[in-house]
Formats: sequence, structure tokens, C-alpha cells
Amino acid sequence: MVNHLRANPKWYRIDTVNKRLADTTQLIFVTHALYYYMVINYDNPLALLYPNWYVPDSDIIDIVLTSPIKEHSRKIRHC
Repeated sequence: MVNHLRANPKWYRIDTVNKRLADTTQLIFVTHALYYYMVINYDNPLALLYPNWYVPDSDIIDIVLTSPIKEHSRKIRHC
């Protein structure tokens, strides 16, 4: 079983690990936001007026983390 894993180029394995880390990081941020608004601020609609982190930071995070994943999925669809 280990032999076929070594058949992939090193860059491919590194790229796969980076994409999994990016996906996990994005999932952490989404889970945090859901917990903040749905548990901590339950029945507090005014909490929606103020973001729980700085909004431009979340845009940067979205661009950095999801762009490689979206680009990869575009390449797969065009193959």
C-alpha cells in the first residue's frame, strides 16, 4: 500500500497537504462564526450588527485559503 503513495510526485503530495490544511483552517473559521452567533449570542439579533472578527481579515483569509482550492477544482473540471 505504501508503494503507490510514493508514485506521486513530491510537489503533488505537498500540494495535497496544503489544500487539506487550507480547507481545515476555513472550516475552523466557519465553525467559530457559527458558534459565536448561534450559541454565545443566542436570541441576540443585535450581535449580527457587529462582526466577531475584522471583516477585511476574513476576506483576506477567504482569498488566501479558498483560491487555490477553487483553482484546483477548475483544472479538474476542464480535464
